[in-house]
Amino acid sequence: MNMSDATHLLKRITDLVHDGIMGNSVGESSLPSSTLTGYVERFSLVWLDAAINTSSIDRTLFLVTNTQTFERTDECVEHIRRSNHDCITLIVTAELGSTIIPLIHHLRQIRAIYLYNSDGENCEEWAFNYMKVKREVIQLDDLMAQMIAERWIRVKADEPLPITIVEISSTGIDGGFLHLQLLLDILVGIDSTSSGKKELLDFCRTVYKDDPLELDRLREFERDYDGGGALQWYTRESFVYRMLNKAFRTCDVDVLIHFRSVIRDIKCQLSKEQLSSPIRVYRAQLMSQEEIDTLKRSVNELISINSFFSSSIDRTYALFLLDSGASASLKRVLFEIEADPLLRNTKPFANISSYSSFPDEAEVLFMAGCIFRLVSVQEQNGINIVQLILCSEEENYLKELFKHVRQEIGEMNNLYTLGSLLFKSGKIHAAKKCLLQRLNELPDEHTDVAQCYHMLGNIMHECGEDDESRRMYNKALEINERTLPPNDPVIGNNHNNLGIVYMAKKDPKQALLHYEKALQIYKLAYGEEHERITISLDNIGIVYEDEKKYDEAIICF
Repeated sequence: MNMSDATHLLKRITDLVHDGIMGNSVGESSLPSSTLTGYVERFSLVWLDAAINTSSIDRTLFLVTNTQTFERTDECVEHIRRSNHDCITLIVTAELGSTIIPLIHHLRQIRAIYLYNSDGENCEEWAFNYMKVKREVIQLDDLMAQMIAERWIRVKADEPLPITIVEISSTGIDGGFLHLQLLLDILVGIDSTSSGKKELLDFCRTVYKDDPLELDRLREFERDYDGGGALQWYTRESFVYRMLNKAFRTCDVDVLIHFRSVIRDIKCQLSKEQLSSPIRVYRAQLMSQEEIDTLKRSVNELISINSFFSSSIDRTYALFLLDSGASASLKRVLFEIEADPLLRNTKPFANISSYSSFPDEAEVLFMAGCIFRLVSVQEQNGINIVQLILCSEEENYLKELFKHVRQEIGEMNNLYTLGSLLFKSGKIHAAKKCLLQRLNELPDEHTDVAQCYHMLGNIMHECGEDDESRRMYNKALEINERTLPPNDPVIGNNHNNLGIVYMAKKDPKQALLHYEKALQIYKLAYGEEHERITISLDNIGIVYEDEKKYDEAIICF
């Protein structure tokens, strides 16, 4: 291979790597990422060629992150084995391929292998017994065309699909499913603010601080994004698609909150473009046998797709994606989805071909959190066919369950309601951030200020920070005593929770004082027969028991 060809090819391929078209990794952890850098999709291009002379190649190529060339097979293998990158694409000459491919093919980080054969002689058939070997190419332009053609295929077919089986029983419904549905409902209902866009940009710039190309895209987003172009940004290969999809896959609430305006804008555009008649669409997916077995056990159940759900009108195209991406550990799955837009109370879906950077896909996009009935799972010609029907959110008492939880956390769509939901979901850190941000938005006399302080008191107590919890409860109490009637049960709640904190601090005298005030208010507000009266008496009894005043305690119990 001559030096001008090598330099030319590396230059073009590294541009593609920067554009993020090598696809996303399969089998990511279901746990939230612990670092911001987890959102930078890390791609590595490795080129093994005994004839390449890297010292003669334009050094500017090596300013591009994660581009490596090797002349020796052993050094290349060592680099690949110790690599922590999400995705490695290997280009190797046919001469060296027979040595290195058996050594590295099984490694998770190897996503694709291209055989470069400049001599024009066909490789031996052994090469194509390895599933990750995409093809043999003779011309550089052929190699580039092949890599470009497969960029979006691996992104969409390989990317893990977050599915929740909705388990409904006589004792209730899966809490995770319920909270996700409510989270989405609240996120898309929160009004956009200029500060929200700034916070999103600041967050993304922290994530992509070492990526000049993505920083350019963020400047473009800051300049041009006004909500109307949400689908165009989502279908582009950019930070919007990568970060949103990973946040949905890993249930990273912090990132979803930052992207709340974009999520809402996508939903709004899908609603405007909603199809007018029933449709059947298809989704190519690679899944583990364990995932497929779980689906088989869940036939006739409801499932929730916990991210934006891309599909195609063209079944042949979906099958083509499967043919291009199978592997030994992942099985081919074709989702066949029937969706009726006339069905009441469903999340929107629309044909977004006119917005997409890849209109030939005939893409239909479903809003995140769509609920489906799993009709069947059957294997046909080596492909697992999964049939789904879009369902109304009113099915199987879902509407009543949503309504009940909504009443508990609040009907309004704002950061206080979101914080309350997150607290109930056990996401303490995210709940605290929402409530503090809500406080910063509100004037001092707004009715939500006291609510925010009270909820922050709950959070601090949960974290074992009882001094700070007491301070928050006292702030809430001070505001409520100034703005509410003296026998308002909300004030009773403030006193009750202060009693809990004082008991945690081993101060039963102060605890008893607040419990008795709460009891007095509850009696005035509710009368003698109410669950709050029972709770207050129990709390007072616990104080007496702690002080070994057993006669008084028995009266309360």
